[in-house]
Amino acid sequence: MKAKLQMLLAKPEATYGEDSTPTAAANWLAVMNIDVNPVEMETVDQATVSNTFGQDEKIVGAVWSTISFEFPLRGGGTPLGQAGSVPNFDPILRCCGMARVLTPGTSIVYSHIDTLDESATFYYYLDQVMQKIVGVRGSWELKFDAKKQVVFAFKGIGLRTPMIDAGLPVPTQPPMPRPMACNKANTTVTFGALTALLSSFSVNQNNDVQYRNLTGREDVSIIDRNTSGSVTIELPTVAQKNFLGTGGVMSDALTDSLTITHGNVAGNICTIAIPKAQMFKPKLGNDQGQAMLSGELHVVRNALTLTFT
Repeated sequence: MKAKLQMLLAKPEATYGEDSTPTAAANWLAVMNIDVNPVEMETVDQATVSNTFGQDEKIVGAVWSTISFEFPLRGGGTPLGQAGSVPNFDPILRCCGMARVLTPGTSIVYSHIDTLDESATFYYYLDQVMQKIVGVRGSWELKFDAKKQVVFAFKGIGLRTPMIDAGLPVPTQPPMPRPMACNKANTTVTFGALTALLSSFSVNQNNDVQYRNLTGREDVSIIDRNTSGSVTIELPTVAQKNFLGTGGVMSDALTDSLTITHGNVAGNICTIAIPKAQMFKPKLGNDQGQAMLSGELHVVRNALTLTFT
């Protein structure tokens, strides 16, 4: 079988762990660098007393599946705020503990939730076989690097089902805006009142995703979240933005707002808003002869939204 022939479908589940039956006509995902492990396994060693060297058979305690991939950040097109214009990766955000609010004609907003989080069913096709994973929940990381495409990285855990033979279906690829590079024309970054000159930014949702298998229960749960990341910008003067001076944002670990707007055409604009961010461990650097400031990013109490307009 040919490793390059792959396809991924995903659809939110109405009931946790029950196959939502994604189809190539409605649920195709535009993703990159897929890595699927159909069988993760926890085993138990036996240690029977014996008159010979060696070891006994292992006992399988539980099996589950994992999946990871990347996908570009882009909007869902127009009309804004309607079910037909959500981003292609909508099922991914929703199975990562984010709630979606559609405002027709205006926006699609995703925000963190701590309860009632959704799950998704994935169908992964590899040439002539298909691996189904149900009850998937996971976590994402969003990466901005100047002059490069902005990408999400997703890692998920789900309930394993046996692989089956299945030919690759023909997908229906929905109309989608083109991804854009992070640069002056497409991306604006503000830290408080400062328009920052950004070299790189990453924010990792850091969901604590746990597979559980008890008598009468098998599921995957998001049990905690500690969102963090990193930022590198050109070093401003203290007058422009007090990061390192007396009472500075980084000197005293003060909270401030951080907003990144990526895109400038309706239907393909995403705004990442962190109203309470802290930056720690400042480090000075050099990038093409320019003084740079980098630091670790700490997001306070789930305060993060993704808004598509």
